[in-house]
Amino acid sequence: MKSSSGERIPMQLFIRRHDEWIEERVEGGEEWPLWREVHRDRLKDLQHERLVHLIVMMGFALLAFFSLSMWLFWGGIPLALLFLLLLILLIPYISHYWMLENSAQRWMNITAENDQKLLSK
Repeated sequence: MKSSSGERIPMQLFIRRHDEWIEERVEGGEEWPLWREVHRDRLKDLQHERLVHLIVMMGFALLAFFSLSMWLFWGGIPLALLFLLLLILLIPYISHYWMLENSAQRWMNITAENDQKLLSK
């Protein structure tokens, strides 16, 4: 993600800043239509990031499964090390994807709740 000045910021910081921004809007009593588009744009950015990480994570999982299959079929230390390396690399991908998924679900719930409130008025 990039900040308004064009510098890259870590995804966790991007999510935390937007969560704080949402809290400010809610606590300040700002009406949903006034901040809906900004929130939806951030949600689209997060969903795109989530999709990219899902694809990468699934690629690593397939490679790990393939290397495990080769190791079980042919054996050998190099294939075992390859599998272990891919498994170790898969753990941070799963953790990061989990954070992205939870944040996207939370933001989608905020959108749905606020849209429902707007429609019930």
